[in-house]
Amino acid sequence: MTPIRRQLALTWFKVFDVLTLIFWFSAAAALVYYRKGGSSFENFLAMRVKVQNFAVFLGFLLAWHLSFSCFGLYRSRRLSRRWDEIPDLLKATTLGTFIIFLGGTLFNISFVTPEYLTWMWLGCSVIGISSRLVLRRFLRRSTLEPC
Repeated sequence: MTPIRRQLALTWFKVFDVLTLIFWFSAAAALVYYRKGGSSFENFLAMRVKVQNFAVFLGFLLAWHLSFSCFGLYRSRRLSRRWDEIPDLLKATTLGTFIIFLGGTLFNISFVTPEYLTWMWLGCSVIGISSRLVLRRFLRRSTLEPC
């Protein structure tokens, strides 16, 4: 794989990991809201977002990214086996989820419950593992094909 393709793959992982967190952060909150007897999905979407909440969310995104970086998920692993990355990804999602738990406790975020954290961790872990396995397979096939 050329250096440009490697760099594109690593950039893809960074963007996709943040998008995955954004999706599951919202989806898990909606699930918990609905299961706790929230009146409707419309009311959930109509909740006001304060600047402070947005700043906390950006902090969560940064912490998530740093968690993945600390476990080496954004460096090239082209010489490792495809399953070697999974334990590091699970550690990173666990650390990121723990940081969100701490932030939820510190800032008194009502929807950050054990159920919410479980859904978020599970969703982010499954999507993160799947995306890495699929991209590795795609990149491996495209490098094996003759030009």
